[in-house]
Amino acid sequence: MGVQERKERERQGRLEAIRKAALKLFARDGYAQTTMDQVAEEAELAKGTIYYYFGSKAQLFEHVLEHYTERLFASLMARIRSEDTAAEAIENLMNGYLDFYEEFPDFFKLHVMWESDQAKGSGLQLEAFRKRYRDLRKPLDQALLSKLQKSPVPVDEEAVLVTVGGLMLMLSTQLTHGRPVESVRALVPKVAALLRRGIECP
Repeated sequence: MGVQERKERERQGRLEAIRKAALKLFARDGYAQTTMDQVAEEAELAKGTIYYYFGSKAQLFEHVLEHYTERLFASLMARIRSEDTAAEAIENLMNGYLDFYEEFPDFFKLHVMWESDQAKGSGLQLEAFRKRYRDLRKPLDQALLSKLQKSPVPVDEEAVLVTVGGLMLMLSTQLTHGRPVESVRALVPKVAALLRRGIECP
């Protein structure tokens, strides 16, 4: 391994340690109560190292949101198969969402915090992230639109996309309020059946 490759691997390792520590603390204690000192201690890094990568706590919070959101949408995109109908794709997306929750439950606490503006009272501004979120979601929406356009019945495409977004938020809320994953997962085929009647049955 060359010197540059080793340095980049070390840099990525420090970044990942910071992200994991920040995710844990933001989810557990909230944005306002979390300090950069605590992040440094949790990541087992010097405080100066945290500031080397992130100039402020707000910048770190936004980075954590963006990083895991990007991973979420990449994971969901991988669940859409070319042979899926629109309803099958949505069912796979919901199950993929739950799988991601099981791997990164703390991310969903931050996601609900952001969606419900719970962090706004701390002076945190997330306008740039809101635009980035829309950009990250766009390929997923386009993939669903391509399937909806093949529906055997006329479909209000915007209404379906809004419904899918609402379903994801509903899943997050149920999970972050303590409902077991398997209990929420049991709802998925029932919700998919309702959607199927609306977008696939002539």
